[in-house]
Amino acid sequence: MTALVLSLAAVAGCGSGGADDAEGSGGKESATAKAASAAELEKLSAAELEKLVLADGDVEGYTVDEGEGYASFAASKDDVEVGDEKCAPLAYVLSSLPLGDPAAHVRRLATEKTPATTPSKDIEDMTDAEMEEALASSAGAATSVSLSSYDGEGAAEAMDSLSDAVGACAGGFTGGMAGESAKFTKVAPAKDAGQGDESVAFTLGLDMEGKPTSVSGEAVRNGGTVTTYYTFDLETLMSGKPSGIPAEVVKAQSAKLG
Repeated sequence: MTALVLSLAAVAGCGSGGADDAEGSGGKESATAKAASAAELEKLSAAELEKLVLADGDVEGYTVDEGEGYASFAASKDDVEVGDEKCAPLAYVLSSLPLGDPAAHVRRLATEKTPATTPSKDIEDMTDAEMEEALASSAGAATSVSLSSYDGEGAAEAMDSLSDAVGACAGGFTGGMAGESAKFTKVAPAKDAGQGDESVAFTLGLDMEGKPTSVSGEAVRNGGTVTTYYTFDLETLMSGKPSGIPAEVVKAQSAKLG
């Protein structure tokens, strides 16, 4: 199991989406509009991004912190290994690393609050399956929020790199961190939260001990900033149910960006 997918337990796939279209045709500015608006954009510093990134209390039902020690937070792009370089943007989203070449970058972890539960059995009396189920139900979904600022057309180019990867890597790819790798079996577009000037949403398919499952990612551009999101939900991952990026997290971050 790679560190890249340690919190996933393994991962794969991807796609792009528009504001109201899972096929990726909505929520997109024309190339001419993007080029014209890019000339008016000014890059934000890391200090400015710190004031704009999600903070604890911004999203009801979630705690937000810096995610210190979180397994999917790679230190740098040098830590990410991808079998095909054109698929690297997908791995960067999963690793909470910025797309392209930003002027500044900050990140946070938004974790869903879950009610305290008391297991019906003592741990020593549980089967492996019962222990996994108890663990999954007690762990809230965790969403990485990676906010980057770009100069000129950098933000639009970063989004284009992810869109290109979605199409080019539809058949899957291998990637990982710390010298290990995982096989992502397919790439599929997903419906986004309908925020920002343009967005790309995707699901990553994988086999977990022979059971097909998936995880999700999304990128949203607001002017000269790009925010990427990746959600790890142990309960949906283990059950094989479709996962998604929490819309309330994306909307809260977009609201702070204006």
